[in-house]
Amino acid sequence: MPTAYQIRRSRRSNRSHSPLLVGVALAVALAAGLGLLGAAAYLAIVSGLPDVGEVEAQFGIRGAETFRPLLVYDRSGEHVLYEHLNPAAQSRQWITLESAPASLAQTTVAAVEPDYWISPGYDLAGPTASTISERLVEVALLPPGEPSPIRLVQRVLLAAELTRRYPKERILAWFLNSADYGRAAYGIDAAALAYYGKHADGLSLGESASLAALLDSPPAEADAQTGRERVLDILVEAGTITRTQARSARNDPYPSEELPQLPHFATYLIQQVTRELGEAVIGRSGIKVISTLDYDLQEQAACAAASHVLRLSGASIGTVSGTSGGSPCVAAGLLPTLRPRDAGIDHGIEEWALVVIDPVAGEILAARGPFDEPQNAGPLLDPFTYLTAFSRGRTPSSMVVELGSDPRGPMRIRTALANSYPDSAATMLAALGPESVDRTLAQLGLDGPRESASLVDLTAAYGVLAAEGRRTGTQAT
Repeated sequence: MPTAYQIRRSRRSNRSHSPLLVGVALAVALAAGLGLLGAAAYLAIVSGLPDVGEVEAQFGIRGAETFRPLLVYDRSGEHVLYEHLNPAAQSRQWITLESAPASLAQTTVAAVEPDYWISPGYDLAGPTASTISERLVEVALLPPGEPSPIRLVQRVLLAAELTRRYPKERILAWFLNSADYGRAAYGIDAAALAYYGKHADGLSLGESASLAALLDSPPAEADAQTGRERVLDILVEAGTITRTQARSARNDPYPSEELPQLPHFATYLIQQVTRELGEAVIGRSGIKVISTLDYDLQEQAACAAASHVLRLSGASIGTVSGTSGGSPCVAAGLLPTLRPRDAGIDHGIEEWALVVIDPVAGEILAARGPFDEPQNAGPLLDPFTYLTAFSRGRTPSSMVVELGSDPRGPMRIRTALANSYPDSAATMLAALGPESVDRTLAQLGLDGPRESASLVDLTAAYGVLAAEGRRTGTQAT
């Protein structure tokens, strides 16, 4: 039988070990819990990640690679209306490292990732893609999205796997042929054509350095001379080129500052897609956008407008412009005959535009020319002056006084509106106050400077009247 001393000693021993055992148990439980949470978080991050092999499928098999810029189709999805590519780069080619000047790869690596050849393919320093592999992953594998911790981990995992699976030379070739150089020039050959008017295999060291600098700074912010100097300095410091070569390269031509002339509807649509999906989606390969344009209506409306402009330029009565697709311009036969005093005279029309909008859906069905550029609206705004008057209690039968250089005296609003008498509209504007009319215009989407409006905004405003007061805005996709 244990003595009282042995019992007390045993109890003290048990009490002294109890906190330790509890702490160990809690630590084990916490570690297990964290492990489960970590596993769950890891599964959430990696679930749904694409296979890096999709990059190879996207650009095509070796020897037949291509980069397909964004394509815009008509509403049926059958007719390609526009390819988002600089017009000067239509003859672009796929560039291989074996056939290209060494300076193309050297300057690109210097501008984007100087330690590319020894890099694991990723960099944990920042939330945005910084390595060549990461930037390729961003545009070819990950869906468009804002920077986030989860996206950072996903990008790093994919970039690491891409670097492990494919040779560095092939990854660099993919990047070179798909990188966004600004001005709708995707890939180094497209950039060479857009900025220098020649293919990439004809670029000098200085020219290659200038284009590579565009990859590190947005083209709108890039300074051609500063960017070239920075890239050349990196190459000299790395021992890739000599100081003599760098001095000579500084005298090479700088990129052309001429901006491409893109179709107005294409620009309008690209801006809308960018607002809705983000800028990153524009530079992805193989993107197809179904627009709201009706192909047949677009063809007929454009040829009818062109035919009318030809007649107003002095062409003979009955002159008809052809369609871009070669189909007969049936709509030109619906044009009214010119007044005798207008026929056979060149009225000096240098530019024209058209837009057709479904007033209920707000969809743009046809568009051509600078339909989205502000123009002097003039008397086209007069109906909204009278609309303001109607909201203040006046009616179409109310009287308005026609004053000015050719006064017609008092008349009903319906008469002044139907005949577009400018002095009557000016009289009504003064009576209502410009601020009142401006509020009406703003409610209809015309919130720019007075007397100025784009054709598309003006047409949409008239569409509100056609839709019995419902404003839906305008849609191109």
